[in-house]
Order: sequence, then C-alpha cells, then structure tokens
Amino acid sequence: MFNILKHQYHRGNIFKYEELHKTLSMNEYADVFQMRPKHFYDHLEWQDKYYRTPTQGKFKRTHVFTICRNTHGITAHVENAESKPTQLLKQDDNDSIIRIDDLMPTTKSRKARRLNPEVRAQEIARMEQELNQLNPTPLKPIKQVELWKKWGPLLPEGARKEMCPRPSDDVIKSIKDRNSEKGKLNAKQKKLQNATKSSDNSFENSWKDVNES
Repeated sequence: MFNILKHQYHRGNIFKYEELHKTLSMNEYADVFQMRPKHFYDHLEWQDKYYRTPTQGKFKRTHVFTICRNTHGITAHVENAESKPTQLLKQDDNDSIIRIDDLMPTTKSRKARRLNPEVRAQEIARMEQELNQLNPTPLKPIKQVELWKKWGPLLPEGARKEMCPRPSDDVIKSIKDRNSEKGKLNAKQKKLQNATKSSDNSFENSWKDVNES
C-alpha cells in the first residue's frame, strides 16, 4: 500500500501539506484524509477509567483483537462462544493456543472504576463526549531555528512562511546563547588538552635528557 502511494509522490515537488494530500489523492486505490491536531484525542486516558491495562510480559507482540462500534470496546471473537466487550483475544500464530485476557477492573486496579453493568454501559456509550483533545507536541527550539535557517531558503516563497516559519526572538536568542556557551566550553577543553599535551611532551623530553646523560 505504501509503495503504491509513493508512485506519484516521488514524481512531484511537494512543499505544503495540501500539496501532499492532493498528490496522494490522485491514486485510485487509496482514500486519503487530512488529519489535523483537532482530530487527535487521548483514548488511553479514557480507557484507563473503564478497562484494566493488559498484563505486561504475558503475551507477545503478535496478538489478535477486534474493535466493534456497537459494543464500544475490545471484543474477543471465539468460535461457538458469545463475544464479550471486556476480553482481549491473543494468539501468537495460527497454530498456537488462543488466550483471553480479561480487561475488567479488579480490586487491585488503581485507575479503572468498578461499575455495575448498567452504569458501565451508559458511561462507555458517552465515550465520544468524554474524550479530551491531545495537545500538539511543539518542536524543540534548536529544531525550530534549524528548520527556519537551514531548510527555509530551499522552499519557494509561498511555502516558506507556512512550513519553515521564523521562530520568536526569544527562541533565536536562546539558541545563540546556547551555541555561545558551547563554543566557550569547547575552547576551554581544547586549551586544557593542549596544555596537557605540552606538559606530557616536556616530561618526555626531560626523561630523554636524563637517560642520555
């Protein structure tokens, strides 16, 4: 799938997010949707209220599970058995034994709340209203300056301001001060290394003189 999407991507000059979306949408085998910060929610925070975290170290990376919208949770589908929205079905491969991890809260659970089935179902049905939006992680100051100074000049005028904006004066000053301190420290270390090397050479020459005499 990813190689199919790259077919047009590698052939065009793409500088902006909208241009990327337009290029990828040209592929007839894929439907591409733009994802903005407002589309990302903290599902893990919500799940911690109603589900126990699966036990660590008790299953391998490859496991099988299904998300069902009608049950609002993880559902394990076992043959000749009723599906339950509080169980995680795990299977390393087709020949291994099917294992089930019950995700219902226990008395030892510190996060998930133990509720009766009726209240629990009502709470879970309100999931979309309770989700909190995630805050975008900002770039580190040094990356902001690097993006603006190093890569910004390579972009067209129309895309430069949006994709590689100029950081605030405070951010630029902090990086300048950081580089200045780093330069002073490197110079000090180099001076110390030269002094140590010179002292070693003097000692070596003195030792040679003693041996020759």
